[in-house]
Amino acid sequence: MSTLHECQTQMISSMNRTPSQHNPSARLSALATTLLMLVLLLMPWKSFASCTLNPTTVVKTISSPPSIMINPYVAVGSVLYTGTFTGNSGTFTVTCTTSFTQLVYQGVGVATSNTYPTNIPGIGMQLSNTSGNTGLWPITITQGAATTFTAQASLPVQLQLVKTGPITASGTLPVNVGSLVLPQQGNFVLFNINLQTPLVVNFTQPSCAVTSSSPIAVALGAFPISHFPSVGSTSSPIPFSIQVTCQQGPNGSSTSIYATLTDNSGVGVGAGNTSNILPLSATSTAAGLGVQIQYNGTVQKFGPDSNVIGNTNQFLLQANNANGTYTFPFTAYFIRTGTVVAGSAKTSATFTMAYN
Repeated sequence: MSTLHECQTQMISSMNRTPSQHNPSARLSALATTLLMLVLLLMPWKSFASCTLNPTTVVKTISSPPSIMINPYVAVGSVLYTGTFTGNSGTFTVTCTTSFTQLVYQGVGVATSNTYPTNIPGIGMQLSNTSGNTGLWPITITQGAATTFTAQASLPVQLQLVKTGPITASGTLPVNVGSLVLPQQGNFVLFNINLQTPLVVNFTQPSCAVTSSSPIAVALGAFPISHFPSVGSTSSPIPFSIQVTCQQGPNGSSTSIYATLTDNSGVGVGAGNTSNILPLSATSTAAGLGVQIQYNGTVQKFGPDSNVIGNTNQFLLQANNANGTYTFPFTAYFIRTGTVVAGSAKTSATFTMAYN
């Protein structure tokens, strides 16, 4: 019995040993953990400063126009547009829990040679203050250490658009163009600098106008009924032309000219006619005939009287037109549409030009 008791006691004693008694490496691990905890406790906590604004929300809105015109054909590096805009009135104050010595005016994105990218390929943006701390942004303002700063939101800002590469399309710039931040306070934003509205950027192109006399009278000729033996029979095409003059475009600029022919006969659906046959007007005594008009050998369909690009049945007259006068050749002829009745045959169509 005594032997059994001793054996049990030894087993219990063995189970209650500490890890260091049982395993020397575990003792070192425990010591390392203790030291690590002590080091963490002894390290100072980094304090994060906080800043507040008065008023709490500040947006500097500059008095920009809704749209501008640029010449996209100038050399890379050229200034496309310059505008100086005054901000909204009022002051603002920022107060931080720790002091700062720097403020930075900056644009949106990463600047290359003080030029910020925009969402329009080939166009960059440069910003600057016109008084006080002038110079292209980003610009750092250094002052004595302070925890507060008060400024005027009305200080004017100059915005320049610069050509950085090929410009192939117009576009719209978003309202936010920059900000004033405190880099030593985690880039805390004092205020955003916004345009009054999104800025539409359009191209300067030649302006074009029809310079032919109006109306253009085209005599299609007199024919016996036998000249039109079946539906679809036509008379000989008669040529006529429309003259367009483009001017005031900058050097290197060009524009594409489009046209729409509109049914002005006053018969049937009239301006709603989208077929390729112009009916005779109600004052005609002949019947069974219509008129077709061709441009560059292609019969044109009629469409609504509109100069909107993409209008129904609008067709391209010519692309890449610089300043100058252009003559566009057309032909017109009778076409049989039904039972032909002899008499006078008259009709009318309008020509509406569009360019971009």
